[in-house]
Amino acid sequence: MKEAKKIIVLVDFLEDTDEVIDYAVSIAAESSVASHFLHIVDIYKDDPLLDNLFVERCEKKLIANAEQRMARLLAKTSAGGAECTGEVVTGKSIEKIIERANVCHSDLIMIGPNGF
Repeated sequence: MKEAKKIIVLVDFLEDTDEVIDYAVSIAAESSVASHFLHIVDIYKDDPLLDNLFVERCEKKLIANAEQRMARLLAKTSAGGAECTGEVVTGKSIEKIIERANVCHSDLIMIGPNGF
């Protein structure tokens, strides 16, 4: 089995996120693997019950909030000496996970207990 060189860690910024982050950072430190944190904002723009203007405002707020949280996460993990990157993306979760795994050339995808 080939040794992993990069892992994608899905973060949802919920209650158990810190545990997933700590676990990913410890794996990365033990095996010289880079961690890439990924948060996906999935807005249901095609929902006929939602007003498009409302959806756009919600999406902008969600993205801004997630980007602030991601910046704090990266500052925290970098301060500990871990090699970490991260990003906030929008779109359908499964599609974005596959896309980012290919772009980042990741060998492992970590998903927390809440899924993604």
